Amino acid sequence: MTEKHVYVYNDFFLGQEFPSQKGQADHSQFDITNPCSILFVTLDKPTNYELEQFASKQKVIRMTQFPGCIWMTFKFGELEWMDAPYSPHLSKQADFPGAIHSGGCSSISLAVVDSSDGKVKYCERLSFSEEFATSLKESVSLLLAQPFNKDRYDYLLEDVQSQLEPTQIAEKSWIECVLRSI
Repeated sequence: MTEKHVYVYNDFFLGQEFPSQKGQADHSQFDITNPCSILFVTLDKPTNYELEQFASKQKVIRMTQFPGCIWMTFKFGELEWMDAPYSPHLSKQADFPGAIHSGGCSSISLAVVDSSDGKVKYCERLSFSEEFATSLKESVSLLLAQPFNKDRYDYLLEDVQSQLEPTQIAEKSWIECVLRSI
């Protein structure tokens, strides 16, 4: 399994270094912190075209609910859908339920990191629509009210990823939001 990044702040900057991401496989990670949500995308030598797509005005997030898991899917410009499963039980940088109301569910900080050198190549702070933010808050609250079993969660991730591509997960979503720059 890919080692995930641990961060303690919400705003990224170009050139910021994340040595733990050097040599990592392409992946995306969604998390909620007290100030905002985070989408951390690691790519091996992202091309200028890919970075232009992240910078495009077309930025969409969708949310799909699976038992014990929220599955986020993202589309930037003409890039393929990417996905990031999420459970608030694994959020280390959020004080729940406070994070739900303090901003953790109203905006998202995006960072694209090059795994060849561990540096941020693109970053932006984006806002969720009110409807999406409300749905995210409700979904997180529902998951927090349930007992959490890490083994079951890992099994679910493995099962879903073995059967569905990110595009198929996005098609199962029940809510969509066009992300806007802040």
